[in-house]
Amino acid sequence: MATLQSYVGIDVAQDTLVVAVHGISGTTTYANNRRGRSALRRQLTKLHPTQIVVEGTGGLERALVEELGDAGLPIRTANPARVRRLADGLGQLAKTDPLDAAVIAHFAAIVELPEPINRRANERDRQALVRRRAQLVEQRQGEACRSGRLPTAVAGSLKRMQTALNREIARLERDITQLIAADPVLSAKVAILQSVPGVGPVIAAGLVGLLPELGQLGPKQLAALVGLAPFAAQSGHRDGVRHIRGGRGEVRKLLYLAALTACRHNHVIATFRARLDARKKPTKQALVAAARKLLTILNAMLRDGVMWQPGAQHA
Repeated sequence: MATLQSYVGIDVAQDTLVVAVHGISGTTTYANNRRGRSALRRQLTKLHPTQIVVEGTGGLERALVEELGDAGLPIRTANPARVRRLADGLGQLAKTDPLDAAVIAHFAAIVELPEPINRRANERDRQALVRRRAQLVEQRQGEACRSGRLPTAVAGSLKRMQTALNREIARLERDITQLIAADPVLSAKVAILQSVPGVGPVIAAGLVGLLPELGQLGPKQLAALVGLAPFAAQSGHRDGVRHIRGGRGEVRKLLYLAALTACRHNHVIATFRARLDARKKPTKQALVAAARKLLTILNAMLRDGVMWQPGAQHA
């Protein structure tokens, strides 16, 4: 019979899922395929776990997270660096799949992670399309950087690749637009975001796709989630410079781009940035602060369901 408090850690690999339960020795291995995930889901449903944790592994965990989430199980995704620091603190220097699963289960028992927002199939498709577009944009930037350094013999190949990338990115943008247009709730959110000077259609689609918590969390929580919250660096009499770290890097990039544009075309953000510049704030620090200010405004607007009003105080 399961205990009242059961904490599960799952080490996700390409072909296997290694499962550990905190306080219970040994692990169980399942195939990382549809049949294996279904069998694991049935076992976890019987266990009634308090929290299940997997590490974010760049995509290998997504199918499992979606299936367990759809089944109503308390699945959470942890930053691998945080789990690794726990392992180091415990003196667990060896690294195998069963040992990793046990450490993740220990992490699940002592760290309460925020409950994720359940995404519908439409939202998952849009998120996947947004991520795929970002991947291709990065490839296109790489090709552009190589354009001036390649021999003439391969110039044609580079040009063909750039054409193919441009065509595929445009196709993905059409698909994203169609998915948003088919959902009245998302269409309304995108319209609100795009009403803000500095936030264009690509930024708006990326934010609703990659940051579904926007409009549902407090400003400090959201800034920490994105990785725009500065952390203190104090010890004794020393008060060091605060730095941001962690969070969703892909969302942070979108906000940086939006903040750069807003500093030129959005009176509220431009005035805020000018005050920071007048105080001799470093350029990067000022940009981070401007992005955080913009995020706070966007969050408040979605929370209240209101369009941009230049004279209003969105907070």
